[in-house]
Amino acid sequence: MAFDAHKNFAVSTVASAPSPAASGTALDVAAGHGTRFPSVPFNATVWPANTAPTPANAEIVRVTSISTDTFTFTRTQESSSARSIIVGDQIAATITKKTLDDIEAGTNFPLLTSAGLLDLSAAAAGQIKFPAAQNASGNANTFDDFERGSWTPVLGGDGGTSGQTYSIQSGRYVKKANEVTAWFRVSLSAKGTITGSVQIQGLPFTIENVTSVAGAIGRWEAMGASYVFVGLEGIANTSAVNVNAATAAATAIAAITTSGITDTTTIIGVISYRATA
Repeated sequence: MAFDAHKNFAVSTVASAPSPAASGTALDVAAGHGTRFPSVPFNATVWPANTAPTPANAEIVRVTSISTDTFTFTRTQESSSARSIIVGDQIAATITKKTLDDIEAGTNFPLLTSAGLLDLSAAAAGQIKFPAAQNASGNANTFDDFERGSWTPVLGGDGGTSGQTYSIQSGRYVKKANEVTAWFRVSLSAKGTITGSVQIQGLPFTIENVTSVAGAIGRWEAMGASYVFVGLEGIANTSAVNVNAATAAATAIAAITTSGITDTTTIIGVISYRATA
């Protein structure tokens, strides 16, 4: 829903009163004054001539149609009370509580468009805030999300994970649209039970349904074998990456199993991937 339209000096007098005066839903404004008012719908205040509007003498109506100088409207808007509208009353498209509520709610803002540079460089500007829950867009040219935060990486196995304790277990991430970069460090104090291929689990967002998602290990210590290379491989439609390694120059690498992890293993790394949303 868009904001109501507005015009300056949208004011006139009642030339033909509604019938009945306290419940009728049509009136005429002064001849030629219909063009002073904005496009429908909009709220207008009606009150007696030669006085200021008050809760006791004014009524807010919602104008739904204008035909030349004839207004059709709905009565008693915004908790106002019905009054007998008579010839000579004043009518104006005033600022009402609804006008300000629409602005403060922030839900009716029109689409922001720019024919050129969108300049956010003013000293008090430079920030764009996105909703906590992403409003995802399918448009390839629409930037629909930004988020940064922490996550808790788990060093486990694709067949089972239990009993791990950590001296350090930390992760941070940045999400831009559906592009995620997640950093982590895990330092074990007990490896517990790790079954199957070793993984870093608990990524902050699910990896989209694609293959060949890779990440980098910047540091590894106290491993169960002398690895010359350790890397990450994302698993589609999960929040986990396999930890792969090689102990010598080779044409391929393989997943680490529990024997490659000790009670004091440390792995520090980063993975960039596309999330499902």
